Amino acid sequence: AGKTTILYRLQIGEVVTTIPTIGFNVETVNYKNIKFQVWDLGGQTSIRPYWRCYYTNTDAIIYVYVLD
Repeated sequence: AGKTTILYRLQIGEVVTTIPTIGFNVETVNYKNIKFQVWDLGGQTSIRPYWRCYYTNTDAIIYVYVLD
């Protein structure tokens, strides 16, 4: 859906070619004097039930959808 692409655009300022995230990817992003940790969770149907395991102590959630 583009979650990893958005993450790297924020982190390094470039659009990069990515492959689907299997499981999760954790990155620290410094953006406009704000430092935050981003957990990029894979979107496969088989791992969606595990998403709730990552919500503890979360300050924000960003959902990315494909509208095709």
